[in-house]
Amino acid sequence: MTNDDIKKIGDVVEQKIKTALKPVNAKLDNHTAILQQHGDKLDNHTASLVKIEQTLKTYADMYKVNKEKNE
Repeated sequence: MTNDDIKKIGDVVEQKIKTALKPVNAKLDNHTAILQQHGDKLDNHTASLVKIEQTLKTYADMYKVNKEKNE
């Protein structure tokens, strides 16, 4: 068996593996897109939560400063 024969066999095997993995790669691409959408939503929610936390902290600080006036 020559090097050319081995290369041809390797090319055929590689092509068959690529063909066999196409459905798997398609599913992975779909799952990756779905996960990206979820990640984007989580990023938006995180930003909103940080803003709410900052607002609550500001109100708490204002309450502490004005506690005597409030009572």
